[in-house]
Amino acid sequence: MKWFAVLTMVCMLLVGCQQQQAEQAVVGSMAPSFTAPTLQQEELDLAAFKGKRVMLNFWATWCGPCRDELPHMQQYYDEATDIEMIAINRTDQDYGIDKIQAFTDEYGLTFPVVLDEDGDIAKKYGVLAIPSTYFLDENGTITAVISGPLTAEQIATYMD
Repeated sequence: MKWFAVLTMVCMLLVGCQQQQAEQAVVGSMAPSFTAPTLQQEELDLAAFKGKRVMLNFWATWCGPCRDELPHMQQYYDEATDIEMIAINRTDQDYGIDKIQAFTDEYGLTFPVVLDEDGDIAKKYGVLAIPSTYFLDENGTITAVISGPLTAEQIATYMD
């Protein structure tokens, strides 16, 4: 009976470690895939961006550093022609679609805004704080993970 209890605990530990490892989005690993609605009422599938360099940024309207960072993201997006930028709103932690729309209008954001309505995308990426940014190469491999706001110059450094 003791052996059965020990074996059960070991199995549970191994399964838990495998699940935790699968949810880690770290430099050198493939970016977790997702399909989610956008603020523009379309479905965005990350797989559609294969072959392109991508910047994924997790944010919310109430986040002060996000408010500082998003204009820099838009500036870089306006100047760069060979990258894709996707802002993933933590809709599960935000004040609703109307507030998000007003925010993107106020800041003049023209890149896709994905709505992470249940926090599932953030969980896949292991996002603990916002803003958090993931840079992906043309193959979908994560090349950098940054917590905290970035300037247009810093974005250029990671995208080049």
